[in-house]
Amino acid sequence: FSRESLQPGETLLIFASGRSQTRSGYVYHAPFRLSASGDAVSLYDASGGLAFSVEVPPLEADVSWARGAEGGFATCPDPTPGEPNGAIQPAAVAVQTAAEGNVRLNEIMASNATYRFEDGCLCDYIELYNDRALPQPLDGYALTDDESNPKKYPLDGLAIPAYSCLVIHLDGEGSRAGHAAFSLSGKGEQVLLYDPQDRLADSLRYEPLEGDQALSFADGGWTTLLAPTPGLPNTTDNAVYIASQFAAALHSSLLINEVCYSNTARVDGLNSFDWLELRNTGSQPVDLTGYGLSDDPSKPRKWQFPSGASITAGGYLVVMLADGDTAAPDARGYYRTGFALSAGESVTLCTPEGAVIDRLPVMKQYGDISCGRLEGQSGFFYFEKPTIGAYNGASGARSRCQKPTFSVAGGLYGAGQTLTVEISAEPDALIFYTTDCSEPTTASSIYSGPITVSQNAIIRAIATRRGSIDSYVATESYFFGLGHNLRVVSLVSAPDNLFSGKTGIIANQLEKWERAANVEIYAADGSVVQPSHGCGIALNGDASRRLEMKSFRVLGRSCYDETNSFTGGLFTDRNYPSYRSFLLRGGGQDNTRALIRDPFIDSLAGDTEVMYQESEMCVLYINGEYYGVYDIRERISTYSICDFEGWERTKRMDIVKGDTLAQYGTNTDFEDILSWIAAHPASTDENIAYLETRIDLDNYLDFMCLMVYSANQDIGVRRYRSVTTDGKWRWIAYDQDFGFYNDTDSITRWLDPKGAGTRKNIDTTLFRYVMANDAARDRYLTRFGELLAGPWAPDELLSRFDALVETIRPEMARHGQRWPDTLPLKRWEQQIASMRQRIEERAGKIIGYITDCFKLNDADRTRYFGAALERIGRS
Repeated sequence: FSRESLQPGETLLIFASGRSQTRSGYVYHAPFRLSASGDAVSLYDASGGLAFSVEVPPLEADVSWARGAEGGFATCPDPTPGEPNGAIQPAAVAVQTAAEGNVRLNEIMASNATYRFEDGCLCDYIELYNDRALPQPLDGYALTDDESNPKKYPLDGLAIPAYSCLVIHLDGEGSRAGHAAFSLSGKGEQVLLYDPQDRLADSLRYEPLEGDQALSFADGGWTTLLAPTPGLPNTTDNAVYIASQFAAALHSSLLINEVCYSNTARVDGLNSFDWLELRNTGSQPVDLTGYGLSDDPSKPRKWQFPSGASITAGGYLVVMLADGDTAAPDARGYYRTGFALSAGESVTLCTPEGAVIDRLPVMKQYGDISCGRLEGQSGFFYFEKPTIGAYNGASGARSRCQKPTFSVAGGLYGAGQTLTVEISAEPDALIFYTTDCSEPTTASSIYSGPITVSQNAIIRAIATRRGSIDSYVATESYFFGLGHNLRVVSLVSAPDNLFSGKTGIIANQLEKWERAANVEIYAADGSVVQPSHGCGIALNGDASRRLEMKSFRVLGRSCYDETNSFTGGLFTDRNYPSYRSFLLRGGGQDNTRALIRDPFIDSLAGDTEVMYQESEMCVLYINGEYYGVYDIRERISTYSICDFEGWERTKRMDIVKGDTLAQYGTNTDFEDILSWIAAHPASTDENIAYLETRIDLDNYLDFMCLMVYSANQDIGVRRYRSVTTDGKWRWIAYDQDFGFYNDTDSITRWLDPKGAGTRKNIDTTLFRYVMANDAARDRYLTRFGELLAGPWAPDELLSRFDALVETIRPEMARHGQRWPDTLPLKRWEQQIASMRQRIEERAGKIIGYITDCFKLNDADRTRYFGAALERIGRS
């Protein structure tokens, strides 16, 4: 929500329409819909804490689920959106209240592919747990997935031993004890447990589950990142036991020996793919022709070894887990699958007939840490130093220490305060910490008691325990009396990662290195925008790397923290679920002038169909030191593009920078379009119609309106297409550091056959081809006129520009002191005045250039730009 408050007794209406609208003053829309078959709605506070949650049962059309005068929820046949609730009807089952008891849901599996039970049953299951010291009879209890049928599967005659589990087989039989006559959907649904008094004892609503993926209750919450342990408590030791049972039953000499998820090391010398290693423990070579590898146990032959593939006796074989099946080994003998791994997925190996002969079950994965087998030991271990294609060594760890927690979180505190900070960890773990921003090790100070903080400070800590891998680094930044009116970003990294002449990314500005770091983001009022999160950082930009004021990429990876994504609340006007990366941009090549040229001009794309990188102004602190005014910026990626378009997140995408540089996928399809244009030089209506099957023409025309209007001569072009949707190319507003800088006849430059831009290095073939068609040119000029008469009119843009300027003006004196050679205050004020003048004049100038370029007569000029000229005249 961008709204600041809700008054007592006031209501706020949010439409669950599937689209996002969070701007204050507008009707609110949530980017999800509610299911008529039942759903759950949760409200979280500004810090991410759960404020309220309610489960909504299946509802008929035009019936709401409403809170009554007594506080409980029930059906309301006459909904009153935005008004006091009408009369409610008593609900048959109040699903939000649960009875107290000692029996609870403990684990479910909805797509069982390889976890066969002793009686030979291969079925989904629900596991119950008795958390008391006495056996628990289940007479009167019942399980169901249907609220209207709470007694769907009575549990009479069954019992759970003390502190033990009971598995209910969902095989559709129903005639045997412990076998239910219903099944669960792998696409997600609910499980309900009722007690003998017909009260809801426990419930679980789950999202889609992969094959062999269990949803397990552990450490006080539900997770899919533990190996299934049907019939046993959800512990690592029990997962080891089940894995050893599976291996012993098959007696296979061909094993999955080691797997590395979220790998950042360059496996083939070029790419940092995840990988898998097979080992042949037998005395004879094995012909692998037709053997299958899969991340979906229900489809064990998802990828198959090609004819002639083999593994030597006692040998190892490496398979890179990445998109793009090579069907043949590379120079190192590595194969490459057509799939990549995600968190929560298991891996299976099967024979040519499809029989699974080995599996590496779902384990909690950590970036750059592999998991695999040790000689002569059961189960799987973690290895801090992966050994791709080689013996795994003599030792590994069964677990990793949990990250330490701080009693007082980092943040913005008032001047003169003193904080006492306590750090806690798991039992038997030792805590080591630093206060100089370096990464703690066992050689750092050992934590023995509370730490007092009375001035700006950075505290970093790890937990360590014999036999376990050290925890992730926990970092908290404490600031006192800052007084900024912008967001505050704290970026922390070991000093050598930044400033060392040998290893520092700032000291070695041309190297494309990545270093471990931590990021926190706070609103000006001190509320948390992004809680402390381990991340990777790297310098961002091309020519701007050489400037004194650097820009940074902030990268989410599981080698730095528990999750590889940041909060979805990074940007006020974007309500995406999460971000895998973002930028901390120091103005780029505009950081010696206006500082805000790029985010302002890019924001003009918000009035069009063109994607742009959203921005939030901030002040940046690096290792506790003030670095001035920056902007938090979206980063172009497959994830941000899919979120912008509303597509399901996919990696089957082409993203191209400039004319030909494929940053993801290939440029082959666009090259084919240019070849087609060369073969069909006449811009007929039929040819334009065909072109519209290959590109989103409205998107392209909007993009070219922005390109021509901004007159950016250091032209940044980004375009993309999704292979899995319509396959059409679309464009991104990008790199406007030289927009609104010179008075340029940019329409003529974009129609130059030699190319556009200062160096004429941007191909103009497509724009010239489209403009050669009368109907397409008419669409373009009509659209340009609409924008210039509306959101791009000078008075409109000046109002928006001034508002942005005023957000950073209070910081610019201090910024100038921090960067006296880059942007002193006086120069900034001059540049802002110059940019205002350019904005004020640009609409009239470009109308004149377009009129001359296309030789428009008075009638055409009035038809396209009459409304814009009238508004300019009133300004």
